[in-house]
Amino acid sequence: MDTRLVDLVKGCQGFKVHEERHISYERIELIIYRKDMENWVASFTKELGPAIKPEGQKPDENHLKITESFGGINEFQTLFRKEFEDKEVLIMMWPWGDEEHVTLHMILQ
Repeated sequence: MDTRLVDLVKGCQGFKVHEERHISYERIELIIYRKDMENWVASFTKELGPAIKPEGQKPDENHLKITESFGGINEFQTLFRKEFEDKEVLIMMWPWGDEEHVTLHMILQ
């Protein structure tokens, strides 16, 4: 059992979560608050390195390719990717139009 995603979320304890949509060792989906997004990004950056596609940057062909099966990525979203010897972690942060919430997708594949 690979606990990398669960460990990443544990590193964010104290950050408020609006809703837990799915939690497993392979995939985590949470609804978090936009006001806390900087804290989440800082925590993920510490563990995985900087986002490969930060918010506000247009996605390139590679970003679109690696996120295609998960719904894609756009200019307003954030993408982290870290490759390990045996697996990779993808984290996508999708801000909502209400300016209050963000869907956080974490995938271990």
